[in-house]
Amino acid sequence: MKLHEQFPVKPVAPERLKALAERAREAARQPVVAPASRPPRVSWWLPAGAAAMAAAMLVLAIIFSKPAPEKVSPQTNVGEETGPKQSPEPPKPVPPTATQIEALVKQLADEAPAVREAAEAALLKAGEPALGFVESAEYSDDPDLRMRATRLAARLRLVPFLRKLDALGYEHANAEYDVESEPMHAMPLRGMWSSHVKRLGNGEKSAWIGKSTSGGVPEDMVEVEDGEYHWLETRPNGQLPFVVKWKQKPHELSAFDALNSPFFNPMGVQKFYTLEGVRTERVDGEDLLVLRARPNVEALAQIPAAFELCFYFSGDLKLKMTVLLEKDGKINNRAKFSGLKTGVKFDSNDFKYTPPEGASVADRTND
Repeated sequence: MKLHEQFPVKPVAPERLKALAERAREAARQPVVAPASRPPRVSWWLPAGAAAMAAAMLVLAIIFSKPAPEKVSPQTNVGEETGPKQSPEPPKPVPPTATQIEALVKQLADEAPAVREAAEAALLKAGEPALGFVESAEYSDDPDLRMRATRLAARLRLVPFLRKLDALGYEHANAEYDVESEPMHAMPLRGMWSSHVKRLGNGEKSAWIGKSTSGGVPEDMVEVEDGEYHWLETRPNGQLPFVVKWKQKPHELSAFDALNSPFFNPMGVQKFYTLEGVRTERVDGEDLLVLRARPNVEALAQIPAAFELCFYFSGDLKLKMTVLLEKDGKINNRAKFSGLKTGVKFDSNDFKYTPPEGASVADRTND
């Protein structure tokens, strides 16, 4: 056991230590007069002994003393951090109330353009909670309000529509479907083509088997990507087939992809088109959701006549048709999709291709 544990010393206040040190110094300065009966030769150690004792007491007091408690200001609570305060987080924006949204919808019909624009911006910022109120204004007696509400409702539907579409995961699923494409104005010589399509969700393999019309001549067509080679077989009007073989390359998105595929890829589409909004339209007795998009500069470089691309979705968000319009309203291209099945399990032979006997094969694998 250590010395200070056997003989504990009570803490000494700093003021007490100071007084002890002063007394030790004073004692060291005072001469000591020896009694007459004591020889003077032993008087030299007394002052030194007193000083040594005072110094020892001072050292022990310092070792075993506790620091004086910090003074706490009246404004500071005990235990509260006294360091630099962090700036408080900015308050979260408070969504507008129903009453405020109704007032904003009414402002869409204001005579002042600045008021109308500010109200439209505030409703767009409010997002989905404002959609129901804006949709009600689509039935207003005021034609200007109806027009603005219809345009705004289409923009408000866009975000929840894309979120639901993405959650379905159609784009990344093994699928089988039928497509019928009809170039109607810009490419009349190519004519109509139709195919039954199988494709893997990872995009590595696909098979198109169908018919097309090229220059007014019907022909059978087979197109297969087997993961290594890209094969295209055409058989014009019952003649011997002609086959072209390429080395399969990673698929590069183009502005045409959005026209002839039932798999709506928002990221791919938005590379070439600006999404404007979603509205409801009745087509052949069925209410369909129509997503409208405008081509950007990259799309116009590939399809110069394009003005607007419309995607028609069923209620379960399956793409049924795409229509590419020109500026004068004429249809440039229309594609219809049917029989879509997702999550299909394919056989290993579904994506194998062997040129038929007697076919003429053009090998372009080194191109």
